[in-house]
Amino acid sequence: MTAVDLHPGQLTRLFPFYIGFDADLRCTNIGPSLQRLLPGLAVGDLLTEQFDLEQPRLPFTSEALIESQTWLLVFRCRTLDLQLRGQVVASAEDGIWLLLVSPWLREPRQLDELGLTMHDFALHDPVMDMLY
Repeated sequence: MTAVDLHPGQLTRLFPFYIGFDADLRCTNIGPSLQRLLPGLAVGDLLTEQFDLEQPRLPFTSEALIESQTWLLVFRCRTLDLQLRGQVVASAEDGIWLLLVSPWLREPRQLDELGLTMHDFALHDPVMDMLY
């Protein structure tokens, strides 16, 4: 397993929708695009209070998330009609994990509805390609 060891600016450019979390599933850091999309999500919040884990059917625990590093995870936001899909990776910081997510959008109109633009997404994110 390789840890993600990026300068904060690099992390933000590559994964603007990331969430850092600890063993208690508390947010330790939030990417800028995700923070703008979900202004009610704050450092210190429990992931389990903000999101439901829809796929795969696992217990929503840090142990289960960490064991599922090779899987695509789908989360449902509790405060917005939105799904996030992504993957868990180890952070270079001890005890912190990263949830690298992206909004799961199916129609271009959702960008406007959510106040997003193509600049909110990383260049490698296939969401924009799928929408257009």
